[in-house]
Amino acid sequence: MNLSRSLLLSFCILFISTENLQAQDYFTVTVEFPSQLDLGKIWFYYNNGKESKRLHIKNNRVIITDTLYSRFASIEINYPREDGLYPNHYIGFFVNTKPATINICFNELTSYPLDICGLKNAHNFEQIGRKEYEEFIREEKKDYMDFLTATGGGITGTKDSALLRNEKILRLLNKEAEFVKNNSHLYYSFWKFRVYLAPNIYLDIDDMIELYESVFSDSLKEGFDGEEISKVLNARSLRKGRQAPDFTAIDINGNTISLEKFRGKYLLLDFWASWCGPCIEELPVIKWIRDNYTVAKLEVISISLDKDTVAFFNAVEKHDMNWIHILNNPEMLKSYGARGIPQVYLIDPNGVIIYSRAAQKDYPHLEKLKKIVLDSL
Repeated sequence: MNLSRSLLLSFCILFISTENLQAQDYFTVTVEFPSQLDLGKIWFYYNNGKESKRLHIKNNRVIITDTLYSRFASIEINYPREDGLYPNHYIGFFVNTKPATINICFNELTSYPLDICGLKNAHNFEQIGRKEYEEFIREEKKDYMDFLTATGGGITGTKDSALLRNEKILRLLNKEAEFVKNNSHLYYSFWKFRVYLAPNIYLDIDDMIELYESVFSDSLKEGFDGEEISKVLNARSLRKGRQAPDFTAIDINGNTISLEKFRGKYLLLDFWASWCGPCIEELPVIKWIRDNYTVAKLEVISISLDKDTVAFFNAVEKHDMNWIHILNNPEMLKSYGARGIPQVYLIDPNGVIIYSRAAQKDYPHLEKLKKIVLDSL
């Protein structure tokens, strides 16, 4: 069915007329899954406006009740293809304070087995912008997905392949940003910008600030959603010469650490995750820095986005990451604009940023970082 303009407009009106939600608001959604699906394969995420959470499906029904910070919570369900190729089957929904029900059924006639049998108080992404979005980025997405399939995920260990991967990612992201610009009246575009584009380190921060300020209405930017986007854009604006944001966190050994604690020495902050291929590619450089400079001169802290603690500890051991680790600190991630990873900062003994991986476009092998370390220490 073609995307209905009246459906789009009605959803925009619904969004704009919704009052700003406060922290005391909640949403409840029940998701029913068919028995034919391998529930262990499902990647099930929801975002309450403040953070994204993953659930492991253990039975055929999931009931979520959580605080609702933004105007709508999002539900995303990803199911891998049987042939192991990209893209996987993905469906998504928006819900608000009205109790919602989502009934998923099995479609044995296609290679994408997820189908929607019924919705109550839930808005299917496909009907409110995603279908047009997918068509708009179809060529760039296919090119990138074909590359991932041909290279087993895009990580082959060569500089040329990494550069080609980055080129294809940027081409796709720029196309997504173009869709957002052309369809800024849609909440789907606003959500896409907040969750995926604003924090993405491949996209130029000045371009993202200009896009946000120029295309979205004031009614869309008011409230918690707009505040979160502003925080992300401000954090991503961190550059060489600016003061590093203060932080206090607990490391994996239970020690309290803060930026102030490391005054008088250099501090390398590495935002990563065990599942992030480019992050793993860059670990040898960080390992070289750690091994060649004493803790009296330089300290290394890795901040992981991992939710799976077993995978996290296995990766730390496998790659011999013999430095300080912080596991999943949302506020620190937000302060340093590191929801898109990898991200690396080098901070001087006075707490001033002298290197930012994103701002200095130092990928894929942190060559500029290594030179700065050699010149500074």
